[in-house]
Amino acid sequence: MADFEISFISVRQMTFGSPTSKVQILFEVTGPKTGIDLVQVYAVNAVDTKSADLGNVVDAVDLSTTESQYSSLVDLQSGTAYTLALCPRSETGGVLDDQVEGQYWETFCIYQSFVTAANVSVPTPQIDIVSVAPRTLLHPNQITI
Repeated sequence: MADFEISFISVRQMTFGSPTSKVQILFEVTGPKTGIDLVQVYAVNAVDTKSADLGNVVDAVDLSTTESQYSSLVDLQSGTAYTLALCPRSETGGVLDDQVEGQYWETFCIYQSFVTAANVSVPTPQIDIVSVAPRTLLHPNQITI
């Protein structure tokens, strides 16, 4: 069992761009971090049923011995459902290790679903023609737009 614990604090879309948006991921690592050096952030497109792996690493956050809360700002495709993963990793000589505390590193990953909003702008209605019809014996005053 791991001595450390990793957890999501929040996931929030910061910009609403096209084709990508910035997403802020806040997370916490508590307990002794002697067995881990960094946390890799993965974003798996939820509709990608071909891939069985974690997908692409979108960020890597170095851990410090004094901090417990961390932040990652990543670019994700707008209007897409994702499974986000935080995976603690250790490294030796600049090379990522396959195991953390004697277990394969993927066993320590935590997951959260997130859907990025698309940048949908509703156009402002434009009035092209105004036709004023005065009152007649058969019809009241009216304005046709």
